[in-house]
Amino acid sequence: MARLSVSLRRRWRELYHRSSIQVILSLFFTAVAVVGMVFLGLTLFLRFSASNNALLVENSQRVLSQVNLNLDARLREMMRVSDAAYYRVIKDADLAEEDIARDLELLYYTSRESLVSIAVFSDSGDLIAAAPLAVLKNSVSPEREGWFSAAQERIENLHFSTPHVQNLFVDPDYRYRWVVSLSRHVELTRDGAIESGVLLVDMSYSGIEQICKDVDLGAGQGGYLYLMDGAGEIVYHPRQQLIYAGLLEENNASAAAYADGSHNEVFQGQRRQVTVKTVGYTGWKLVGVVPSEKLWDNYGQLLLFFLFIVFFSVFLLVLVNLRLSAWITAPMKKLDRAVKELEAGREAVGLKVAGPYEVGRLSRSIQSMVCTMGRR
Repeated sequence: MARLSVSLRRRWRELYHRSSIQVILSLFFTAVAVVGMVFLGLTLFLRFSASNNALLVENSQRVLSQVNLNLDARLREMMRVSDAAYYRVIKDADLAEEDIARDLELLYYTSRESLVSIAVFSDSGDLIAAAPLAVLKNSVSPEREGWFSAAQERIENLHFSTPHVQNLFVDPDYRYRWVVSLSRHVELTRDGAIESGVLLVDMSYSGIEQICKDVDLGAGQGGYLYLMDGAGEIVYHPRQQLIYAGLLEENNASAAAYADGSHNEVFQGQRRQVTVKTVGYTGWKLVGVVPSEKLWDNYGQLLLFFLFIVFFSVFLLVLVNLRLSAWITAPMKKLDRAVKELEAGREAVGLKVAGPYEVGRLSRSIQSMVCTMGRR
């Protein structure tokens, strides 16, 4: 390393002594300007990258907040139906004397655009009333369903299921309806006695799908949004069918542990920016994903533009520096040519050179010295 340093210094001294003042000034001015431009450009590039990244995070959070508001409105509507069914129909009825099916049907028709069915079951899973579908399939045991056991185990809460095909009732239209179920524990009155039961409200899954699909997390960034429950089970995903078929994987298990906000993760060798937003009381989480490579594609284009500007500026600087250094060194070159003419033996040589103070003084000193030598 020491030898290399000595060799470089020796070569630099040789180059310095062989080069003209114009070349040295041009190189020095160009080097200083290029270093300054590169430093300034990199600073601006890094600042812009950080600002752009912050804007993308802010945009993702804003989009998720809007989706959250829309989901919240849809789920609150479902909860209002559940509350109305419980507090206005079930609690006011004695099942030994009244049939609540008609009241449930009226309640269903007030929100039929978003609902698939409303049903009330006894603690043992027997159907008490339902609307508009009212005939259970022979192969179905409601008490074995997850939404039923969840309502019985935590009687103080409302429980939202993950999407599934409605498989309880016989559908006269033979349609496969994807639903999200809201279940809760209810108290039923029969002959004045209180017994336990379960209220089920099935909401059409298409409403949630409509809210979540086609969400833009940054133009051209390749980002997407998915929805999962608190345990990490996917509620909505733009590639849900591929995930169910085992052809695609999602990092939902890890994302379930993320706090609300922005996170960076590596999944299947891909760096991603992940933004998480919890959907209120449901425990569901909205997850926005933007691949980092898409962000760097934009940064790469910006970097190419920056390099173009730098090279173009360097080209202009070289031209300007050459002209400037030529103008600065012109008096010295003129004086150098005059001295060479004197050395060649010419007597009538114009030594008076106009230029900076130092050059003018040097020319006068040489002229004085020539005159003194001529008198001798």
